[in-house]
Amino acid sequence: MTRIILVRHGQSESNLKGIFTGQLDYSLTDLGERQAEKMAEYLDKLKIDAIFSSDLSRAVVTANKIATRQGVEVVKSPAFREINAGVWQGMEFDDIVSTYPKSYEVWKQDLAKSHPDGGESCKETYERAVAKLKEIIKENDGKTICIVFHAVVLRCVASYLYGKGAKGVGKIGYVPNCSVSIFESNDNKTYTCTEFGTYSYLDGMITELSDRI
Repeated sequence: MTRIILVRHGQSESNLKGIFTGQLDYSLTDLGERQAEKMAEYLDKLKIDAIFSSDLSRAVVTANKIATRQGVEVVKSPAFREINAGVWQGMEFDDIVSTYPKSYEVWKQDLAKSHPDGGESCKETYERAVAKLKEIIKENDGKTICIVFHAVVLRCVASYLYGKGAKGVGKIGYVPNCSVSIFESNDNKTYTCTEFGTYSYLDGMITELSDRI
């Protein structure tokens, strides 16, 4: 059986400030560090064979918390970076709404068709992330794999594992910082989700994205 664990990074400085981060490289907050430690402790229930991460620091630091406890090296990949949101990156959510109302409306109503101004489309994000995921699964057949990344790209990968494809990304909800989602497969073709967006171990440290984004 192949098991795939999807983890969203801990709270970042940009999450705290309420801005759209995209591929800008922000660090974790102190709270984000503590969230990552709690999440890594929760994953002690599983023996993880391989750990992959976006190469942005907020994901790498989160992944390293797991790696330290599991004794596995983190493999970083730009394929798992967050969506490149172009000129939206670094903007407060309310400013995106008022400055780019048409493209923002597509983002909210049909994420799969969205294309942040000056950035990459959601479909492009899906394609690069899923291509890398397939490569990793092929190389780690029958193993337990953990991947740490970001809110939108996690939705893309989860949509693939649910069998919904690129068109189903908008039907996958956002998950809290340092939540855990697990998918399992016996044939690497169809996957069963055994938990999605789990965060009970965070107790009073739960942080989520604004509903404006």
